[in-house]
Amino acid sequence: VQSRAPHGVIMSQHVEDSDDEIGGAAALFSEKQIPEWAQYYPDYTRLKGLIDELAGMTLERSSSRSAMNSSAFPSSSDSAARVAAAGSGEVEFRTMLDAELSRVNQFVVTTGAELRSQVADLDRDSLNEMKNVQELKASVERCMTQVMHLDDFSSLCQAIFLRVLGEHDQVSEVPMLLQYSQKLYYQPFLQSRCADLSGPLAAIEGRLQKRDADASDSHDKLGKGGLEEPLLTHRQSTVVEKRKQNRGIGGFWRKMLARSHRQPSAAMGKKAPSLTPVKIEPKVFFANERTFLHWMHMCVTLAAVAMAIMAAGGDEPGLALPGLILSVLSGMFIIYAWYMFMWRGEALKAKIDHLDDRVGPTLFVFSVIAAMGFVGFRKIQHAMADADADEGY
Repeated sequence: VQSRAPHGVIMSQHVEDSDDEIGGAAALFSEKQIPEWAQYYPDYTRLKGLIDELAGMTLERSSSRSAMNSSAFPSSSDSAARVAAAGSGEVEFRTMLDAELSRVNQFVVTTGAELRSQVADLDRDSLNEMKNVQELKASVERCMTQVMHLDDFSSLCQAIFLRVLGEHDQVSEVPMLLQYSQKLYYQPFLQSRCADLSGPLAAIEGRLQKRDADASDSHDKLGKGGLEEPLLTHRQSTVVEKRKQNRGIGGFWRKMLARSHRQPSAAMGKKAPSLTPVKIEPKVFFANERTFLHWMHMCVTLAAVAMAIMAAGGDEPGLALPGLILSVLSGMFIIYAWYMFMWRGEALKAKIDHLDDRVGPTLFVFSVIAAMGFVGFRKIQHAMADADADEGY
């Protein structure tokens, strides 16, 4: 048990030093406060003012009567009676202290509930791939700052309450530091500090960092990405440009008759660059052979028609001429089919892309149409000559 000087001496010294103590402690507490939450801290200046008033009342009563014996800790009933007997100053101080404690508890509980709701939202949003990672990381950082501020707020409030209780017991005839300290320990503002949110926030931050790292890896693999990345690949851009050039009648003839990239000498001597890697399989070579056989089938059919026309013409050269022309074309297309077969084989070995042929089919179509037209023309001309000969007779 701490020995104490008479109340009169203590209270007199307290009244003399009260102004300096209020200014120093208030400045210290204000310096440590969070500016945004300054209005929710216990009002130390007002509580200290009530303690000074209580000290003055106690000093007046001690001069008229002897101090009450407070060495033994009273029971609850005796404590209530002694509080009432201590005067209105003691009752007003305790009422004010309870009001400040209730206000601090309400603020901490409300803020803690908001922080828990924010953490739950962040945990859900961190699993959503559509949410922006940088915005979520900024929100997590703000939430962690709020959690640390709330913990500092609770600690400073506890320090203010203990300081006020200690100064109260120096001047009051009814001490309350020991009893109220136990009560403070179970208050919501100390039990609901939200320190348990640090773990979930750290997990969310780690999850966002992993997403950010994965996005960076994908960005490095794809190039610049974003709006600066071209929408078309080099091959697609080349195709688009060729389509623009092949518009109109002039473009149609260029598309039909142009040999594009078919340079057999260059393909056989030097490997041409390929925009797209070509996977060579045995069936590709077999497809080349089937294409050659199809061309041979058409050429043989055309040669058979030519021989039939020549046979129908008999001894008349005018009727046999179309058949002769078709026979020459058939031979030319047989040579062309063999040439394309050899060229495609070398191109496949050199991994050249775009092996389609438009020149051969175009020439074949126009040649057959021209030959058929010429045969028809010769037939009509021969019929008209026969008709004139019959009229002459």
